[in-house]
Amino acid sequence: MGGTLTVAKIRSLKVPGRYADGRGLYLRIAPGGSKGWILRTTIAGKRCDLGLGGWPVVTLAEARDQALDHLRIIRRGGDPRAERRRSSAPTFAAAADKALAALRPGWKGKHTERVWQVAMTRYAIPAVGSRRVDQIGRDDLVRLLAPVMADKPAMGAKVKAKVGQVLAWAQAAGHVENNLIDAIGAALPKVGSGGHHAALPYAEIPAALLAVEGCEAPLPAKACLTFAILTACRSGEARGATWAEVDTEARVWTIPAERMKSARPHVVPLSDAALAVIEKMRQHRGSGDWVFPSLTKPGRSVADSALRTVLAQV
Repeated sequence: MGGTLTVAKIRSLKVPGRYADGRGLYLRIAPGGSKGWILRTTIAGKRCDLGLGGWPVVTLAEARDQALDHLRIIRRGGDPRAERRRSSAPTFAAAADKALAALRPGWKGKHTERVWQVAMTRYAIPAVGSRRVDQIGRDDLVRLLAPVMADKPAMGAKVKAKVGQVLAWAQAAGHVENNLIDAIGAALPKVGSGGHHAALPYAEIPAALLAVEGCEAPLPAKACLTFAILTACRSGEARGATWAEVDTEARVWTIPAERMKSARPHVVPLSDAALAVIEKMRQHRGSGDWVFPSLTKPGRSVADSALRTVLAQV
């Protein structure tokens, strides 16, 4: 790509202004004397100036090469600005940190972030963490997700969702054109919901509670499952119960808004049987805030997996 400018002429130019080289390439001299390259062109019907860098760091020959590359992209219907944004795309690991910072304020409690960390550190980051997001293809995502979705369907669904959130951030930031997580469903094992869980007939609940009480699981897990049944609450709400939420004199358990899916406080009346569970846990109360503490992880509440272990024994 030849032009009207030469290196000698560029050195001699001092007056601020714009000097044409040809095909839309200009040397621009700022009032302070600095010199830089711009490509004046039209993209999608709109006139725009694309900066190509300063002279002499970007030489005349390099500026011409850049301008020619951009013009070729435009002729194919592309946008050099988008191409440049993608070329500076972050790695998946860096994008995951950005996505986490954006998503975290909307999460309630710590559970969602714990799931995020497991999905990222155990599965996604080892597989594609060092790859730039714009270089991650469908095959990469299938290789990452297919094994975990086949072996651990529930976890696989969570990993897929979290990877999709990272790629959604990358798409919104202009680093990728499309979120490829939406295009690989047919290549992944099917993860069915299994429909609604079967409900235990009301008349069988007393026998079920006795079976829970008699199994060999640790006390906090058995008590938490019993409490969840007696209060008809979600297991996560029961596991997160703290002593400050329980008022045995008023016979209520008040779940704060930040722990409720509805984002509103929920007051749960406590029956005699539910109060008996609370009193049993009070007798074994340690120094922590949890009504149902973990026996293996100090400072944490009993895990959801511990409740599933109880169910497996009854």
